[in-house]
Order: sequence, then structure tokens, then C-alpha cells
Amino acid sequence: MPCAASGGHFQVIKWLHENRSEYYGTDVIDEAAGLGNLSVLKWLLANRPDEGWSTHALDCAARGGHLSVLRWLVDHSALYNDYDDCNPTMNAMTLALKGNHFDALLFVHKECSDWGSETIMLDDDVYYNEHMEAWLQEELGDTSEFD
Repeated sequence: MPCAASGGHFQVIKWLHENRSEYYGTDVIDEAAGLGNLSVLKWLLANRPDEGWSTHALDCAARGGHLSVLRWLVDHSALYNDYDDCNPTMNAMTLALKGNHFDALLFVHKECSDWGSETIMLDDDVYYNEHMEAWLQEELGDTSEFD
């Protein structure tokens, strides 16, 4: 099922659900989130609620810049761990940044108040557009990478 999800094969996922009984864990949701496949995510929650998800689904969606998936995951508590504490999702912000997905970066930043700017990993080999560059300078202070 994780392979079917990573390839976007919704009909295969449904067939496996109807004809197999294996437990797949969070991998299926993570793969669907990475593709931005919101209809699969909704179906999985409705039909396989015990599989659950981890905050890795948020990372996968952020890496692809899938804002509608990010919103849906946050609305369905993907931002919280087992203790109901906010996960800083530094990976999600870093992955959105590296993919130049500014809207995704801002969304993840806004949805988690416990983050720190030091958690974003800058990459010298990545071009940041002017909006991201200005935001990074404002959030991180004086960053020589952008001079």
C-alpha cells in the first residue's frame, strides 16, 4: 500500500484495503501527503483510521509545497504529538524553504508557536526568491548568505 500511495495509485490502495488485512502504519499517509493527494488522505482517514500518521506527513507535504494538504493535516491534528504538545516541525519549514515553497513555509511557521528561527537549516546551494530572502533576513537577522 505505501508503494501504491507513493505512485498515486488510488484504485490499488482501495483494492488492497478491500482484499488484504495488513497494517501499514503511517507510511501510506506520508506518501499520499508527499504527492499532495488530498482525496487519498481523506479516504484513508475515513477507511483506515487506525493507521494514523506522524508529523512526517507534514514534512512530506511541505517539501512538495502542498498547502491544501498542510491545512488539512493541521486541521486534523497532524501538528501534535502523543502528548498534545506542539511539534516545532523544523523539518517541515526547512523542506518548504529548500523547495522555495514560501506559502508552505509561512503556513507551517504560523501554525506552530513553539518554533525558533535557529531551527531552519539554510543551504548555500539553494536559491531563495526575493520574498523568502526578505522574510529570512527579517526572521533570522543579519544573514551573510544574502549579501
